[in-house]
Amino acid sequence: MEPSGITAQLSQTRVTSHSAVIFRILLTVIWLYLIEPSSANFIVYALIAALAVAANTISWFKASEPGSRRERTGLIILALILTLFTTAANYELLWLVAGVTKLVKILLFLVSGYSVFSAVLRFIFPLTQVVTLVKADRQARLRPVRVFMLAFGLIAVVDLLYLFLAAYPGILSLDSMGQIRQVITGNYLDHHPIYHTFLIKLFYDIGMACFGSVNAAVATYCVAQILMMAAAFAFAVMTLAQAGLRRRLLWLVLLIFALTPYHVIYSVTIWKDVLFGGAVLFFITCLYRCRRQIGHPVLNDSLYFFSALAFCLLRSNAIYAFVLVALVLLIQFHRQSPRLVLLTVLALALAAILKGPVVTLLQIERTDIIESLSVPEQQIARYITDGNPLTAEETALLSQVIDLDKVSSQYDPGLSDPIKALLRDKDSSAILEANKADFLRLYITLGLRAPFSYIEAWIDQTKGYWNAGYAYWITNSGVVDNEFGIHQTIVVPLLASLADKLSQLMIGRLITSNGLCTWLYLLGLGFALISRRKTYLETVPPLAIVATLLLATPVYNEFRYVYGLYTALPFVALTCLIGDCQPLPGALTPPPSVAATPLSQQSMPPGADPSSNTPATNSDKAQTAAGPS
Repeated sequence: MEPSGITAQLSQTRVTSHSAVIFRILLTVIWLYLIEPSSANFIVYALIAALAVAANTISWFKASEPGSRRERTGLIILALILTLFTTAANYELLWLVAGVTKLVKILLFLVSGYSVFSAVLRFIFPLTQVVTLVKADRQARLRPVRVFMLAFGLIAVVDLLYLFLAAYPGILSLDSMGQIRQVITGNYLDHHPIYHTFLIKLFYDIGMACFGSVNAAVATYCVAQILMMAAAFAFAVMTLAQAGLRRRLLWLVLLIFALTPYHVIYSVTIWKDVLFGGAVLFFITCLYRCRRQIGHPVLNDSLYFFSALAFCLLRSNAIYAFVLVALVLLIQFHRQSPRLVLLTVLALALAAILKGPVVTLLQIERTDIIESLSVPEQQIARYITDGNPLTAEETALLSQVIDLDKVSSQYDPGLSDPIKALLRDKDSSAILEANKADFLRLYITLGLRAPFSYIEAWIDQTKGYWNAGYAYWITNSGVVDNEFGIHQTIVVPLLASLADKLSQLMIGRLITSNGLCTWLYLLGLGFALISRRKTYLETVPPLAIVATLLLATPVYNEFRYVYGLYTALPFVALTCLIGDCQPLPGALTPPPSVAATPLSQQSMPPGADPSSNTPATNSDKAQTAAGPS
């Protein structure tokens, strides 16, 4: 008997839906097959494919709601971005074939990749809107100082034990020793952030005055670094507690900060990247407190200004990232919070003065121009390596600064140091400085002549920061050979051996995948914008740091260069999930009760978008339903 009317229509709809699910799962298998030979961390791709299969399987049994037009558009854009990232980073897999086969493979890569990422995003996004992480009565029992001291004490004790039992007086690489050498000799160079070097000098001098030993002086700085990092982590934990985060999640965040191997090892490593990572977390926490009105306004403003200044000064290229942050804050808060904008501009201006005129006044030697041109240098080297032609005039110009016969043999697609060494062999810095216009014109001309060489060079030089993840060293150990008698003393060899083994195990894992970490921030930014949440602001500083690396990184996948993304990730992820359409239980001055005020007379809650008439998200409704603070 043939089904009639509506029954037949419903049956056909169900068959079509199931056929679409099977087709999407097939596309996922095709994508995983195509991308399997990638040099990137395959476990990241496998995890994404597994999520796509799970999302499509669930849609077989439960139809998903279509969502608003804004939501659909936002998720499509995010899926396209991630698809382009993975396709571009794996361009070598697409170049292995030619002709029509290449076009078919590229099309399959794009279509299957988009299917995978769109399925994952459609699955994840609704979950981020309904999760409830806040307990509304937390504020009544909260003692912020106690939370801070507990977190600070636990983190500091763990790191101090590691320092004195397994890594005394600290971990010093060639970069570390370069700064120590400046401190001891007094011959300063701004190759490393000069104010970080001055900070090392401050505590080194204190250690020498107190103990009279070079080893003890270095250890004094390491102790100070441990305490500063512990304070930044504890401040973030305290702020989450004041925001009403559930106790189990607070403990989880605290344990991540205290026991994650790279946090412990980095706490005793003398690198600019360590304190800068703490400054990134500190700044984002202060921004969140100011924006959500948590704690005392004057104290928040003071800490915000100090954290912004530290952000700018503790990394050479960080001031450029902060310019981007300042522009976003100016657009967002120029009317709502001019005080926050003013503090941002003042911090940026003071940092510019300290890094410019003050450094010049102190007669500190500047690093050469070669150091800041890693990406253009690599692109020109790739042009030459690929066998592209040079005119006689171009050959003469390049021959002034580099030995062209050695470029092809020395070029490393992911590391600019060999090419920089060739440039320095000819003492090229002065020539580059004197002929900037000529070399800029040459750079543009070669790029227009062979754009694919430039694009491929840029991809290979930066892909570790925006695609999946790549196996690359993460931590250092020991003390590099030096002329000052600084040497490492290990009291508990088992602990030092355990740290080294854990460090090796972290290489190529999900928790140290730089590209995946960047993707998480992109999702936080995208989801917040789709939901009209101002929590997108907390994702801007880490993404701005990545943006500066895409323009000037000397290494394609250096973990320590993006350490600030890892220090801030637990805080940013949780604040994005908490949302901010409803007032926090930890706010200094809670708004009037919704129940006591007619809807038409209610004022806009802190953090809400005045231009939006959309209702609160599910997570905010759940947060309200949890009870009054």
